[in-house]
Amino acid sequence: MRTNQSTAGFTLVEILIIAPVVVLFIGAFIGLAVSLTSDSLRLREKNAAAYNVQEALNDVEANVALATSFQVATGTLQSPQGKNNGTAQFTNTTSGQPDTLILKSAATDKSPYDPTRVLIHTGTSPCNARNVVYQYFTIYFVSNGTLYKRIVLPQQAACAMPWQRGTCAETHVAANPTVCKTEDTKLLEGVAAIDIQYYTGAADDTPVADSQANDANGISINITLNKSIAGETVEYTGGSRITSMNAQASDSVAEAPPAPTLTWTNSTSTPYTTTFEWSPMGNATGYNVRYRIDGGAWVNGPQGTTATSYNVVATHRKQVVEAEVTALTSAGNFLYGTTSRTIPRWEECGLQNGWVDYGSPYAGGAFTRTSAGVVGLRGLIKNGTNGTNACILPVGFRPSQNLIYQSAGRVSGANDAVRVDVMTSGQVIVQSGDSGWVSLSGITFLASGAATSNNWANGVWQNGWVNYSATGNSWGDLKYAKDTLGRVHTEGLGRAGTTTTNTVLTNSLNISGFTPSNRSIMPARAFANGAVDIDTSGQMLVRYVGSWASVAFVYYPSTFNSWSSVSMTNGWIPYGSVYSGAQCHKGSDDLVILRGLIKGGSNGTSSTSLNSVGCGLHSDGRQILPSWLSGNNPGRIDVLDTGELFFSASSATWTTLDGIRFIAD
Repeated sequence: MRTNQSTAGFTLVEILIIAPVVVLFIGAFIGLAVSLTSDSLRLREKNAAAYNVQEALNDVEANVALATSFQVATGTLQSPQGKNNGTAQFTNTTSGQPDTLILKSAATDKSPYDPTRVLIHTGTSPCNARNVVYQYFTIYFVSNGTLYKRIVLPQQAACAMPWQRGTCAETHVAANPTVCKTEDTKLLEGVAAIDIQYYTGAADDTPVADSQANDANGISINITLNKSIAGETVEYTGGSRITSMNAQASDSVAEAPPAPTLTWTNSTSTPYTTTFEWSPMGNATGYNVRYRIDGGAWVNGPQGTTATSYNVVATHRKQVVEAEVTALTSAGNFLYGTTSRTIPRWEECGLQNGWVDYGSPYAGGAFTRTSAGVVGLRGLIKNGTNGTNACILPVGFRPSQNLIYQSAGRVSGANDAVRVDVMTSGQVIVQSGDSGWVSLSGITFLASGAATSNNWANGVWQNGWVNYSATGNSWGDLKYAKDTLGRVHTEGLGRAGTTTTNTVLTNSLNISGFTPSNRSIMPARAFANGAVDIDTSGQMLVRYVGSWASVAFVYYPSTFNSWSSVSMTNGWIPYGSVYSGAQCHKGSDDLVILRGLIKGGSNGTSSTSLNSVGCGLHSDGRQILPSWLSGNNPGRIDVLDTGELFFSASSATWTTLDGIRFIAD
């Protein structure tokens, strides 16, 4: 008998038949739902894109309406407001990249939409409407697919604080609070392209070239967005044609005056002190100053000073001194720019007491100081009175003790050696000779306080010689030191003991590192004309002296081996024996030293150019230097402005080049 089955369930066979139908139905439903969702997402994104593009276009339109001109480029900007957050300028188009829109607009003291606003003008407070309007940049640019708006205020004086504020990339705001008052406005993400066309008339259909943007009064702008949604790319392009009623052609817009510039002056009393000066910036509350020398690291001067000048002290000739001033204002900090001064090679001596320059072809009276602290004089002067100051050297260019030099000049109408004193007071006194002419060339000394590689050491006189100061006068004592370039400087005035030739005056230089490699004959003022020898053991010997002798000279010790040979002409050859041939060397500070004993020649041009072997020349005129000759007579050797040596008074038996030095141009 068959059991009666209930209709409440399905058999297994029925389930197996119905299940695939249900799965197919659900799958179709899910697919439909996904498709509808994707379409909805894309539609929503496209709607959002349309809205966002329009919002960006609205912002552009509002600022174009305010613009006084469209710009091709911004010029260099203050970091980090330039392109790529540096100082590089923005330009209105770059190949392969979205266009950039650059507007120039007039700054206002309140929101441009506030009816009580007034224009800001350049210049100082109160605002003067006759001055040029203070204008700023509005820059629309794309970076990494995002459209930004940046505001850049000009680096010049404003008569009042502008309502507009400078902006920068978000990551630079905190580090640059004086320039970046807030971050750039982020307008639109996913930007694929921006195309901007410029028109010179509201009804024009043909755009002008991007390079003529300054002459336009309107633009068309199209912005394209791309975004991937549900596996597909959603693209939207929106555009607008915008005209500015304020825009003017570039040739009718009054340009703002240039930013203030620095100037420099110097004083004859402090020749290497450079005074940088700047005109006040209208709304500046102070100024930051910094400087550098010879391209080194910048050094901060006063910060926030209200002064409008600053002194930078250089140390030697030919240094390049730069200064930079930044004005501090409530609207930001504005860089004036940088100016520089190159310290002159020579400073005029300021001749006095009837002394004047001899004139062409000879160099004029002047002084200088090298990087090693060596002060040098030069020039041929005339017409003064013996015993008077020819000039006075300023502080920083004076010796540490009173010194006496043997120089070339005229005595009783004939060429001879003369005496020139250089005092710690700065006085350069011509003590002997006549008014015909006196040469200051060849006088060098270490300035008081100049650095040395060892401290000055006191020398000891021998054979009855003593410091002249022992008799109660102010002349310098015997002492010696090496400068920072390894040259030995000796100076001092001795009172006579034994004056027989080859008598040892002192053996104080008989120490390691101070002895010369060759015997040297040095002109040395000795009551009248004089000379001393220095032998290879470092002894200083009598050659020709009187009741006193001054030993103010400089030489390289035997440890130095970078001499250049000078090719002699006109019959001159090396003397030989313990003496060097004709040689020279120019130190890194421009001090040129000659050495050697030569014979056999005659007067006239007698060498190739010293410049051809790296020993410099005098481009400012011929110089006369003292020498010493056989028979114990003073000689004269000129250095021509072309670099050759010219022998005006020499001896074929022998003529010394030792002791000749000058500072090359």
